[in-house]
Amino acid sequence: MSIPIAVALFFMMYPIMVKIDFAEVLKAGKNLKAALLTLAVNWGIKPFTMFGIATLFLGVLFRGLLPGTEIVKDGTQVELFRSYTSGAILLGIAPCTAMVLMWGFLARGNQGTRWSWWRSTP
Repeated sequence: MSIPIAVALFFMMYPIMVKIDFAEVLKAGKNLKAALLTLAVNWGIKPFTMFGIATLFLGVLFRGLLPGTEIVKDGTQVELFRSYTSGAILLGIAPCTAMVLMWGFLARGNQGTRWSWWRSTP
């Protein structure tokens, strides 16, 4: 991992992380229905949805913009759009923690503290 990227991520996440009440996070983890729903969506729905979206856009609509092939680690040649599709699927199922925290913060979401958005509303 690149040291400048790690430093930038730290400075992006730190202000939000210090506001998290980890006792509330542990309580949320004990809610079995919410945990199972999150697991079902993240591992049972998102990969297939991202596969469909990536295939539509990268494999059909914009396939002409991704011509050529590349040689992968084992020496086989793969069409370039297939590599981009694989990358899009991985990005879709593994959202960046910093991104999730930042969007939650900007949306005044509950960052693990009870009613934090309510207290900060003018």
